[in-house]
Amino acid sequence: MLKSVSSITNALGALNYKGTWNASTNSPALASGVGTKGDYYVVSVAGSTNLDGVTLWGVGDWAVFNGTIWQKVDGGDTGNFTTVVSAAYQLTAAGIITESGTSRTLSAADNGEVIYCTSGSAVTITCAAGLGAGFSCTIVQGGAGKVTVAAGGQTLVSYSGLYSTMGQYAVISAICPVANTFLLAGNLGV
Repeated sequence: MLKSVSSITNALGALNYKGTWNASTNSPALASGVGTKGDYYVVSVAGSTNLDGVTLWGVGDWAVFNGTIWQKVDGGDTGNFTTVVSAAYQLTAAGIITESGTSRTLSAADNGEVIYCTSGSAVTITCAAGLGAGFSCTIVQGGAGKVTVAAGGQTLVSYSGLYSTMGQYAVISAICPVANTFLLAGNLGV
């Protein structure tokens, strides 16, 4: 995959714009290994037509023939990212867990939930082993007691290096991008 227009022109020389290409219906019809060096199309409809092994085409991407194969220049909405599928999510009262105590250890049952901490004293939320990649929860300091997330033997990181809420009504997210590693983001303070 080529990264930029300059890398294309450096590799191919002159470019010849041929028009738009529908990557869903392969129209106009393009075939792997067939074309004229320097010809390119801009994707008008995203799709998965296989051109020389490339199957993820987004609107705005370029299909460029280098004289041997078609190559993709990212310019569209797919980039070179992992495909993320999102289902509609609606928070309900059942998704809010009120924690009135001063300690809680995260569990699989907390995945996707909001933990609303109401204590007037400091609260510690401890990360637990065995929570796999994709685990996430939101923690809210609803009471006067500062909420601190503890590693509990797991890996705990945040951009700021802080692991406590900033104050009452602060919201933080705990996300597990890989098993047993927790990333905190939000209203973190000292």
